[in-house]
Amino acid sequence: MAMELISSLEEVSKDEDAGLHGSGDDGNSIQQEPESELLEPLPEDETETFWNFDDGDLAQDDNASSRFSWLGSSLKWIWILFRLAWKHSMRHPVMLLLGIITLTLIVFVMTFISAASSLAPGILTELVETEQGQTDLILDPRFTEDGREYLNYTRASEIWNRMGFETSAARYNFQARVLGVGNSGGLSSRVVAFDTSQEEVAGIGEWRLPRIQDNSCYISSSLAIATGLEVGDSITMIADFSELVRKVTGEQPRRAVLRTELRIENVLSDFKKKFPSDSSMQPGVMIELDSFQRILRSQIVGLRGSEQAGMSDFKIRDFATNAYLQIPSPREEYLHPDNVVVRERVISALRWPTYGVDFRQLNAALPILDALDEFNLISLFLSLLVNVAMVVFLVLAWVILYSLFGYTVETRSYEVGVMRVVGLRKIGVVELVWAQVLLVALPSWAIGLLLGQGVYYAAILFLQQSIGVRSGYALPGGAIAVACVLGLVVPFAAAILPVRRAISQAPAEAFAAQNRGNAPTAQTVQITRQNSRLPPALLSVCIITVVLGFMMYYLFPLALVSLNITLLLVVFMFLLLAMLMGFSLLFTSLDRVFSWITFWVCFWWHREIVKRLTMTNFVSHRSQNRKVFLMYNLTIALVIYLDVIARSQIQYLNASNEKAFGADLNLGSENRFACCRDTVEAAVAESPFVESFTWKTADMDGGRVMNLGKSFISGVRVYGVLPNFNRATFAVYTTFWSFFVGGSSWDEYLYTAQGSQVGALQQNDYDQLGLSESSALVFDNRVPTTPLTRLRPSATFNSLAGFEENRWSGTQPFVVSVPTFIRMSRGAFPDMANVPMESLIIRTKAGLGGKEYAELKKQILETTSSLPGAYYLDEVVESQKQVEDVSKVIEFGFICINVLAMVICSFSLITAMYANYFEHAKEIATLRALGYGSRGLFNVTFAESGCILVPASLLGIVAGWTVAITQSSQNGYFADLPPPIIFPWQAIVVVLVLTISSATVAALLVCLRGRKQIAQTLRQIA
Repeated sequence: MAMELISSLEEVSKDEDAGLHGSGDDGNSIQQEPESELLEPLPEDETETFWNFDDGDLAQDDNASSRFSWLGSSLKWIWILFRLAWKHSMRHPVMLLLGIITLTLIVFVMTFISAASSLAPGILTELVETEQGQTDLILDPRFTEDGREYLNYTRASEIWNRMGFETSAARYNFQARVLGVGNSGGLSSRVVAFDTSQEEVAGIGEWRLPRIQDNSCYISSSLAIATGLEVGDSITMIADFSELVRKVTGEQPRRAVLRTELRIENVLSDFKKKFPSDSSMQPGVMIELDSFQRILRSQIVGLRGSEQAGMSDFKIRDFATNAYLQIPSPREEYLHPDNVVVRERVISALRWPTYGVDFRQLNAALPILDALDEFNLISLFLSLLVNVAMVVFLVLAWVILYSLFGYTVETRSYEVGVMRVVGLRKIGVVELVWAQVLLVALPSWAIGLLLGQGVYYAAILFLQQSIGVRSGYALPGGAIAVACVLGLVVPFAAAILPVRRAISQAPAEAFAAQNRGNAPTAQTVQITRQNSRLPPALLSVCIITVVLGFMMYYLFPLALVSLNITLLLVVFMFLLLAMLMGFSLLFTSLDRVFSWITFWVCFWWHREIVKRLTMTNFVSHRSQNRKVFLMYNLTIALVIYLDVIARSQIQYLNASNEKAFGADLNLGSENRFACCRDTVEAAVAESPFVESFTWKTADMDGGRVMNLGKSFISGVRVYGVLPNFNRATFAVYTTFWSFFVGGSSWDEYLYTAQGSQVGALQQNDYDQLGLSESSALVFDNRVPTTPLTRLRPSATFNSLAGFEENRWSGTQPFVVSVPTFIRMSRGAFPDMANVPMESLIIRTKAGLGGKEYAELKKQILETTSSLPGAYYLDEVVESQKQVEDVSKVIEFGFICINVLAMVICSFSLITAMYANYFEHAKEIATLRALGYGSRGLFNVTFAESGCILVPASLLGIVAGWTVAITQSSQNGYFADLPPPIIFPWQAIVVVLVLTISSATVAALLVCLRGRKQIAQTLRQIA
């Protein structure tokens, strides 16, 4: 190849001044004649060209340089570099192919992960819109002493239109009694009148149904099931509109009742984000706004003549109950991972329309934004995982490419030495290596980017069809930047050390190395101590320690003081990376010990020759093998960490719902079970599928507790519970700090004579009040004319099942018995029948099947549907189903990532084994010529590969699982939930199977290579 370079340079010299300069290592000028044995003589009809090595620069006659431009010379030189790099790569096509595939997979995986993470805010927004409805702002008139107020939407919309805010709509909501054909009883249902065309323009919901016809309506599937109605049937709707008539006419009617008959045009089970998914907030009957206006004008009975005349000109938009405002499409305000930024953007977009009307008389609700607060850390958490994965894959790509380019430089050392002798300067050597880098980087970057774009396009199509995610089909700019860094920047960074090694080697050293390789030699191990060079592991520890100290001493307090969640997660990300890197460096430093243990545990049965050759290879190949060990260990640690932490977050979400619900079912009522409480309780008690149930009262909000001296005060919410509360709820989520009286039967003790004077207090409130076991506290319900209530703490707790609050919540619960609750109310609730109940907590029998569970749910809904008021049923099973699909997708995704990561690492292993083979090709060929079979070569290579991969994989599993459990335990501490112990056996099985497969494939390829080139290698020796 050196002669090819010289010939190429001669071609350039015939046409132009190539401008190539070279320098010997001694710095002396040398003049090379054309008749040199390294250069072929020129034809006689050509002008004689001579090479002048002056001050290390290769120059041609100045007369020839004037014929061509500098650009042509540069392009010719670039062509020469790439042709040399290509021909060298074709000598080792497997290495080139492995390098391209490895870098392509890394670019593809990280491009897609980075692009997919940018979809997290949009996916969360879509899920919240499905739950809350696609409405950004809801304005409700406040109740006054004069009764209910209404919103003049006609005037408000004119103001908003002048402000350029045209995406709004009006609704009229009310409760009515709905009767079917021949049904004398009827059901109480919520009725909503809206303008279909106006809401479609405003972008409220994804409803594509036609406009509701006059004297017709849509009904919900739940109402249809409860009443037995179908499409085409008629319903009779009865409602009291006395308050509306009084506001419109200014007169007090005796009783204004609307009784109208509507035909059912459609039965809906999916409201397409127009209404919330919560059954308590869904309408039973839907009617067109203009049609309802005509009904109100003509069908209200009980009106006097003047009232009827006043209602004849009634305009329903002047008396709307709600105004719905929507941020204009594409609503990019929600597409940011930081919930603080999302809140600022949404409020900034909606504050001027709210300010334009008399906001002091309106209640403003932001349902989507408030619901996103529950997921305020999920997007940041996903960004944290992506950043961790990106850093680890950066390190992985760097190590793999460093090994590949290091091998390339080693195999071309003699060739580079010859080029240096004939005049190639050091910058030319750098350019040769860069050409080799580009030969790997450019196709890998392009193919990886195209694959990422294709998979991202398919993912967007799937998400649009499934949940309606709004996003473009092109890769985000951040994902393209990640691809450019991994595909173009990292390869050049990985080539820095090999380039340094290439230009620092003198030609004499390259010739000596080639001469030493011309004959088989005994294995020699040379240990060189260089005290002036800092070991890479120690350098990494020093850097990590310095950065860690800065982040913990300055950035961590700064994030806490400024409440900067993003900065706090960045600190956590570095801590996690430091833990992963620390484990990997620790295990890599002990790789020889672990490899030796693995060999004597798994390969003790081999012949003595295999054992000796394997142990010798451990020593001679240790530098290359440690890189493979580090890559495997770090990659598997990352995969296991991501898998375990994602599963733990899903389990925390399910556990949080279970803790808030208290048991399997949680039945609530908008009127706080003001009536028919016995009917509901009897229906639940008679069910054979219920194990136990209990009541929890509504909170006595606004109260506070204080010590006897009133020196310390803490706000609380007082709740009353029944004596079976602990048995009927999930006791695993109830954690007590200490018991003073009553012990674990704390709820039963509340109903004893002594227990009527005590209550269970949260530990933080107990500490804040400075109480002791024998001290008392007083409760103030903040009613000036009522006396204080004196109590003692019976126990202190951290969290209670059936309550959403944890130890970090602002206002904590204070739990007492129901009789004590009545006494503390000081006459507000005179007896048990008047105590408002927040929920009925129902625990089903263990092992309940799906059919039995559906029967129980049907019984409860049928009972509550016949009662006045709206009821809602929260189910643990239903909440778990919502995340079950997400869990399956995450599980499948991490298995795919696991497989891709293992494939990438297997390429690194094959590269290392190939490099080890070529380094000792002559020794292997000599052994094969002396009769050592292919099976023996396979056994040696397989044992060496297995002793690297098996401990690296097992220790990577240990490292990733330990870091994940550490973070999971921290999350459990903050959430007051028991930390789940997750063992990712599926990922571990995949890791072990792919580990053994990678070692087998590497050994087979090396064995096949060694068998095919025996004669050629022996001829080279001769």
